[in-house]
Amino acid sequence: MNLSPATHLKKQKGRAALAAAALFLCFLVGCGDSGALVLPQSPSLAVIDTSDGSEEIQMPDVDSLLAAAAEIGLDAAEIPADPQQLSALVEEEDFTAAVICLSRSQQAEEYLDAASEIGLPLIFLGAQPEEDQMARYDKCWYLGTNPESEGEQLGETLFRFWESGQISDRNADKLLQTVVVICGSTEDSRAEAVLRIFENYGVYSDDPVFLTIDLDAGEDPAAMISAQLMLSGSTDLVLIADPSLAPGVAASCASAGVPAAAFGEPDGAAELLSAGSLLAYSRFDTQNTAARAAAFAENVSHGRDATDGTGQRLDEVRRALLPVEIITAAESGTAQSAAAPADGTQLQSSSQGGSNG
Repeated sequence: MNLSPATHLKKQKGRAALAAAALFLCFLVGCGDSGALVLPQSPSLAVIDTSDGSEEIQMPDVDSLLAAAAEIGLDAAEIPADPQQLSALVEEEDFTAAVICLSRSQQAEEYLDAASEIGLPLIFLGAQPEEDQMARYDKCWYLGTNPESEGEQLGETLFRFWESGQISDRNADKLLQTVVVICGSTEDSRAEAVLRIFENYGVYSDDPVFLTIDLDAGEDPAAMISAQLMLSGSTDLVLIADPSLAPGVAASCASAGVPAAAFGEPDGAAELLSAGSLLAYSRFDTQNTAARAAAFAENVSHGRDATDGTGQRLDEVRRALLPVEIITAAESGTAQSAAAPADGTQLQSSSQGGSNG
């Protein structure tokens, strides 16, 4: 079919406009080697959980992280906790960032090595990687808390209970005889920080008992603490390192007339406080941490600063230390809270003595 000169000119102009638009789009988003248009990659988050349930650090679980990502429209999936597979999985699934729940600081190194080879941004939760590890890769961040700060703040709160006489000096030695109930370990840096606070105030007993519970062996925490309290007869305070142990252990302590406190928020915390079975516990907002981790991941996936829109501040090695609350029961039965300093600063009591002094 013959076209008129005017119609032919219009078609040429139309083709030129389409070609110009295609070239401009290629300029914006890039073209592959074959000239095919390459669209921007959609953000996608890998979630890796190395925890085994014995961690001191309170952190979000996988479901909370996946839900937080979904809340902001970020695709997310859990992948195996194997740093050797990281590169292949990132290539296969097009992940643009990863959140890693660490049970131990030492685990960070292998993930940092694997991620640095492919330029994958990492957000660590749980145990803190070492500063020198964080410093050598500029696409990693940490969101969490300081376990020593958590212990110090709980220690300050418990010392005030000791001053006021809410923790009795059962053998009148002017020292806080303490039993630490711990699961799957013989050490807990938070409990050790509590004991250092007692030492600072001159009420530390140099013979604390660390009662280790082996749940895998079928040991009964409530029965074991009851036996320990009957054996000693002079225990003034029980520290519960695992919140899952708190309901049974706290009930046994209450039956023996010995106050208890816990790290982490146990099931039925409000009831334990109001019944007097628990004096205090530490609480870390894991839901808020999950939301911030998802926001960090979305930001870095888009090339923005990790903290953009979060109001979060980072230290020199890109760590955001979040506060822990110490929850206690007032005389009226209502809950009170005191935020622990996130930077590890120890709060000082105004008094060095009290009714037990």
